[in-house]
Amino acid sequence: MSSPARVVCISVVILVALTAASWAATTEEIVAKCSPSVVFVKLLDLQGNQVASGSGFVVGPELVATCYHVVAGGASAQVKTADSILYPVAAAVAADRGRDLALLRVTNLVGVAALELTDSVAVKAGQRVIAIGSPLGLEGSISEGVVSGLRELDRYGEVLQVSAPVSPGSSGGPLVDEEGGVVGVCAFTRLGGQNLNFGIPANALKDLMSRPAGEPAETGQLLKGFGVLPEKTRTLNVTVPQRAPHTANLPSYHEYNMDKMTVRIGNRSLERVTSEQQLGPGKVYVSTLGVLKFDASAKGQTAAVEVSYYPGRIAVLVAPGEREGTRQDLVAILQEAFAKLGEEVVCGAEVDAAVNDWRKRTGFGMDMPTVPGMPWEPPDPGQVRELGALLDCAKLLVAVVQVADVDMKLYGYYAYATLYVAMVDLNSGRVPFAEGVSCRASGSVFRKNRDVRAEALQRGLRNILKHMDLD
Repeated sequence: MSSPARVVCISVVILVALTAASWAATTEEIVAKCSPSVVFVKLLDLQGNQVASGSGFVVGPELVATCYHVVAGGASAQVKTADSILYPVAAAVAADRGRDLALLRVTNLVGVAALELTDSVAVKAGQRVIAIGSPLGLEGSISEGVVSGLRELDRYGEVLQVSAPVSPGSSGGPLVDEEGGVVGVCAFTRLGGQNLNFGIPANALKDLMSRPAGEPAETGQLLKGFGVLPEKTRTLNVTVPQRAPHTANLPSYHEYNMDKMTVRIGNRSLERVTSEQQLGPGKVYVSTLGVLKFDASAKGQTAAVEVSYYPGRIAVLVAPGEREGTRQDLVAILQEAFAKLGEEVVCGAEVDAAVNDWRKRTGFGMDMPTVPGMPWEPPDPGQVRELGALLDCAKLLVAVVQVADVDMKLYGYYAYATLYVAMVDLNSGRVPFAEGVSCRASGSVFRKNRDVRAEALQRGLRNILKHMDLD
């Protein structure tokens, strides 16, 4: 090849390279284009308190995409835009729990551009991606990485593994490519790994958006919470106090469907009124918090309250170090007690491994109280909800059990059981119960030691369940 021709060829190669480089936007340009469309999502309880937060992004007029687990189980939600304007979420208009996706209707959310969803089938390993979200509540955070791999996971189906660092609170935010198109939705990290982060492909979100509009709410809340089982009914007896105020509290263990509550005294059904001012003989007022208020004519009487509630799946974590037989006895007693309420108890190596990995990653030790009645606080609600999504359980029961034997030789045998139990609501992060008790049981020389230990354990656990309003 002659020199002039070689120069022309080299010039063309350089020109093509420079042109290709110009096609790929800088990180600053991508962020400037996409960040205004990313929102901070706040999940609220019935009292309007924030129980969790996450991320989302605008995908259409008054339409925000996020992860299912970000808004599951909440009474309501709000989104805050990049210009710090707060909007209430009107409803969840579509949801796919299996793919961990939800679409929220946000009325009056105008002037915010929708991000474009790409064809995620074209995504390749090694492709550059940028994650935008609110990890740990730090709104508008940016992280950069590549697509580490394309995976197939049993629970989620097809997912994108990415190296862009994300933390709790990033879930629901977009993963965008070099042109600012959404290739996926940040969803979860792999516990116990180093920077193993995953997103749901954009095509799964497209599928959800193309479905006919329906009513995804299943429990009267924003979306069905983690580990929530089908609705059940139960009759509770409450005594109306002799002295004013003539009020009675329902056990706080469950959340009740107030619309389906009925109250009877004897054979007479009481009329539900909408305010305390309407109270009178044969009437009852029920607050949104489950407090029943009666007229003075009902004082001293027992009211039968039929309630509808939602049982749940409960993960049990028993601290290691105790006899395996004692651990088995504890779980068997719990399974029997909670089965009466329609609840499921899950336990075993998979639960232990998942919780322990989560503890290592969050730095939370779950140290139990050493004095009965001592308060016990869980970690950040967002981290708790992350565990709920991982286990698909509504509650976590953490138990420390210590059983001591005293052999009196010819005079018999004693067993002492000390239990410290805490219940964590994995949908809200609340700790509705934390208590410690000690009990003993005695037996003759003819009884097996394990039988006596089991009896002491049962006595202690019965006391715990009574304190939880379950026995």
